[in-house]
Amino acid sequence: MALESFGRRLKEAREFLNMTQKELSELAGTTEATISRYESEVHEPSRNTIELLAAILGVNPAWLLGAPVDQWPESTEKKEA
Repeated sequence: MALESFGRRLKEAREFLNMTQKELSELAGTTEATISRYESEVHEPSRNTIELLAAILGVNPAWLLGAPVDQWPESTEKKEA
């Protein structure tokens, strides 16, 4: 997993939504420290956690992992169109 991309993108998506680490941690059922560790690339989340965080933030899990894909899932794009 490309942690450098994950941490940067997690923070980018969270800040785009004007969400604090504390707010994200509460929604994800984890601690603020854990979110901080993910963003600073000290800790690697499980696949289930990645999918949960992506769902909370409304982003494509593959994008969150650093893949060269659209940030927003197709279902989100279709709703906005």
